[in-house]
Amino acid sequence: MHDAVALEKLAIPSVAVCTDQFEVGAKAIARMRGAPDYRFAVVTHPLGPLDTEGLRARAEEAYPQVRAIALGHLVDPAS
Repeated sequence: MHDAVALEKLAIPSVAVCTDQFEVGAKAIARMRGAPDYRFAVVTHPLGPLDTEGLRARAEEAYPQVRAIALGHLVDPAS
């Protein structure tokens, strides 16, 4: 979260992904870094014990969220 918010502040669009177990902490870090409305993707915990297929499933879970957040960077709020 720290790195993603730092990149955003440098005008480098970024999307953080965290597991649901760490969602509260991720929101707190975003707030502490001055980005209380920072959007990030959330996937089911845990990741560590997953095999290739399990990780692929988590990536598929994250994809729609990451895509929506990334495309949101392309939308001009003034339009």
